[in-house]
Amino acid sequence: MSKLSEFLHTQKQKIFTRPYTIYPDSNIKYFTEFQNGFASALVEKYGRYCLDCIAVYLIDTSFKPVILTQYYCNTDAAWINWHIIAVNKNHPDFEKWVFLDKELKEVPDKKFASIQYHGDCFIVSNRHRQYGILDKDLKEILPLKYSKIAPLSSTRFYCKSNDDNPSIVFDCVSGKIYSLEGVTSIFKESENGFYKFVGKKDKMFGYLNHEFQIVIEPKYNSLGEFDKNGFAPFARDSALGTIDQTGKEFLR
Repeated sequence: MSKLSEFLHTQKQKIFTRPYTIYPDSNIKYFTEFQNGFASALVEKYGRYCLDCIAVYLIDTSFKPVILTQYYCNTDAAWINWHIIAVNKNHPDFEKWVFLDKELKEVPDKKFASIQYHGDCFIVSNRHRQYGILDKDLKEILPLKYSKIAPLSSTRFYCKSNDDNPSIVFDCVSGKIYSLEGVTSIFKESENGFYKFVGKKDKMFGYLNHEFQIVIEPKYNSLGEFDKNGFAPFARDSALGTIDQTGKEFLR
């Protein structure tokens, strides 16, 4: 057990949680080791029936809590390329989410309505509920103009358009954009690298390959995941069966 771990588990009666009240019965969910002179810990306290309080606090190398009176740290607080996601209590209601640098100072001109970390990217939104993506250095790599952004894998994101333009998939490593013509929604990447999707015309299910080309036409009422042998269960009208990755059907 590390020195920090031992401290957190034996001295947790000293833990400060929002709004900096001592909770002897608080529970440490997880913590990060020291980086650049600070560590962070996620603390939970349960009320009579449910989770009553959850907060993140920082510790310096002398094992003293660092009280940031102006900020609430996000529950994912950890050093992400030397940045911490936080909420500034003094900002206007719509754009309180900010980044703190390694000196615990707010990064200028980076205020958002929401910030979500995924892989090596940040999904951010503005007060108009338009979403975009920043890289790990906080550089904008996808403009804030999408009505929804959802991760499909560690590097790929489904981006729903605000207008009549087709939605896209954005690869944050290569920077490549894949247009999703005829697709109304898409699911996370399966173990075999396929993506189940819903067609725009009839709202039926099909599959896309790794390059987001249609390999299984959207003509199924329901369509399951491919198993280790490469077969997926399907239902189409009154027909039930399985389908292989080439689209060949095997009826029951």
